[in-house]
Amino acid sequence: MSDHNAAITQILNEWTDLSSDEKNNIIKMLYPELKKIASIQLRKNQRELTQSTTEVVNEAYIKMMDQNGIWKNRAHFFAISATVMRRVIVDLTRKKLALKHGEGIEHLQLEEVEIPVPFNYHNWIMLDDAINELNKINPVLTRVVEMKVILGMSIDESSEVLGISRSTTSRHWQFSKAWLADYLTLH
Repeated sequence: MSDHNAAITQILNEWTDLSSDEKNNIIKMLYPELKKIASIQLRKNQRELTQSTTEVVNEAYIKMMDQNGIWKNRAHFFAISATVMRRVIVDLTRKKLALKHGEGIEHLQLEEVEIPVPFNYHNWIMLDDAINELNKINPVLTRVVEMKVILGMSIDESSEVLGISRSTTSRHWQFSKAWLADYLTLH
């Protein structure tokens, strides 16, 4: 684990013992990490997602603070970050669609669905529905998808954060891609 990652883990482990000023300083330190994640997602999907990086990060920050900031470790922080980022992007997309005078959700006929990495999917609401269904099968599969799709992590990085073997992470990713492709083709 790099010194930076070890520092984040140490800080998150001590979170509950910190004063409000110390927590604010730590959030300032973690803010660029969240901004980087949001920037990557927005850049990869810039045609479909018109939100600003700051808007996404601020929304994610508020939602993460609603979790009372009790993170067990770095892996837990990134797992929550990935889930929160996905939810923020979906919520902002829904809000944008609602503002288009009832335009509604676009249903596409997909002949072949690929889930590339870096991920570039234009219908975040449909993807969110698919990920929620996948979560019913196995929440770990959802975490792998979030690590790969939302955070843009490699198999090795995802494996480390999730605390599972590289081969298991790879199998979960392969299964999840196939399952999501099937789900998105049928819905």
